[in-house]
Amino acid sequence: MSKEVNALGQSYQTLSRNGFDATLHSFGEVNKGFQVLAAEVADYSKRVFDDGMHAWEQLLGVKCFDQAIKIHSEYASAKGAQRNASS
Repeated sequence: MSKEVNALGQSYQTLSRNGFDATLHSFGEVNKGFQVLAAEVADYSKRVFDDGMHAWEQLLGVKCFDQAIKIHSEYASAKGAQRNASS
């Protein structure tokens, strides 16, 4: 009976270790996914900020209202095209 209990204990330890290893691997994969997601969000935020700043720089240099309307229309059209392309 002692050998049976010992074998059962060994089986339990092996299964526990395998489960723990699988859990650690799963958490590692989730972490990689979050890192990729964070990089994508940072890249998107930078692009949006840069585009907005470029439009503001152009608007600050306008000499007449018609130029401001043209710059705004171009910016809005570009944003609409980007939104449609990503959908």
